[in-house]
Amino acid sequence: MPTYAVKSGALHEKSADLLVSIFWIMELSGKIVLLFIKDTIPKKTYFLLKCLLISGVILVFLQFLEYSTVVCYFGVISAGFFLSALYALFFTIAQSYGYKLTESATANMTICSVLA
Repeated sequence: MPTYAVKSGALHEKSADLLVSIFWIMELSGKIVLLFIKDTIPKKTYFLLKCLLISGVILVFLQFLEYSTVVCYFGVISAGFFLSALYALFFTIAQSYGYKLTESATANMTICSVLA
């Protein structure tokens, strides 16, 4: 996203560097926060997906109002925080329902997550 923000003229290059740092800080923060939420893995995953959907709607609304700078920062913050643990949760969600993951099943899930 920072690359698109600079190319579209919404932000300067220094702001793009800041956005990258904010993204990784928010990703780490999201993982730490999820460690302390005592809930089942499917509920955590549903919570993160619901938050992503809500933040996406908010981003579209803000973009409609032409708040480009706010969209750049809020998009990076929400994406970093809410995407932080989805990759790991998708692997553990199958195990939480009692499925045993073999090496080939794990490889298939990895390929699917990379392609999607």
